[in-house]
Amino acid sequence: MKKEYIWLSKAWYAETCLKGMKYKDDILIIYDDPDNEISGELAIRWYSLGTNDQLSARLEVFDDAFKVMRELFYLLDELIALGTDIQPEEVKQLLDKLGFNDITPFEREERK
Repeated sequence: MKKEYIWLSKAWYAETCLKGMKYKDDILIIYDDPDNEISGELAIRWYSLGTNDQLSARLEVFDDAFKVMRELFYLLDELIALGTDIQPEEVKQLLDKLGFNDITPFEREERK
């Protein structure tokens, strides 16, 4: 089973990916359990709402990954326990605590 995440604003390509997007940051959560034929991705994205630049978290998932939400019920419970105004650093710390691997590409790899 694979449980990983990528924190977009910390990736080397963040500026390019976030340019022109409605959201300000993104943590992509990847879950893959081939033994049970369950795999998919969830994204927690932070949007700036109103004029105070306060970021608000929003969970996004495509319908082909709905079954992953059932497998990650414990993650949803932990996110709820964090309360409102959850920020990316808090989610990163939670994912680390729950055993997810950070696979964020911080530096660009040279092509060989």
